[in-house]
Amino acid sequence: MQIEELIIKFKQMDYELMEFEPFQEDMSYSGIQMWVKDSRVIFVKEYEAKSLFLDWYISEQPLIASIYNYLSANHKNNIYFFMILNFDLNNDDDLALTINKVIKDEYVCKKYVFQSIDEITDVPFLNNQFIKIPQFDYDQEFKSGILNFNMINHFVGEEKESLDSFYSLASNLLDYYFTSYSLLEETSKLEKDIINIGIRSVSDED
Repeated sequence: MQIEELIIKFKQMDYELMEFEPFQEDMSYSGIQMWVKDSRVIFVKEYEAKSLFLDWYISEQPLIASIYNYLSANHKNNIYFFMILNFDLNNDDDLALTINKVIKDEYVCKKYVFQSIDEITDVPFLNNQFIKIPQFDYDQEFKSGILNFNMINHFVGEEKESLDSFYSLASNLLDYYFTSYSLLEETSKLEKDIINIGIRSVSDED
């Protein structure tokens, strides 16, 4: 997992990246980012090597503890440290034990270790806010594109009636195509259905 994946989610959830003096230089050197929303503070760091991750309590923990002393009471009760692992774990049992210890260590703040962006749903306060990209409806987009006849509104009288009739026919044909066409085995059945759709569309206009 890369830190950019989490940043995208933070921005979608209206978290803001903060610069915090007098520790900004130390944060930049350590590679820690500070994201804030309301009274919640989330520190984030990406680890690209096992050795760097194993030293978290020597480098990152003291820095976060120092910043803690400068935060308001509301923020002190809502501090989290998200640790992103961007290296191959290779079924490392020792590393797995270390991760378990980190998660249980709540000194200064609650800690989470992520190997995949999907694991963000394991965080209780982010679970309901987790924004997923909606499924793209190709059929609906295709139909909408074909039937986007905005010019109909510029016509009146018989011209508009003809376009309305065509719109109804096209809509019915497309609905039929996406629901039934792939299931038909007999060409004659397809031809009869198209004729019936056309007749129904004309009737709808009467």
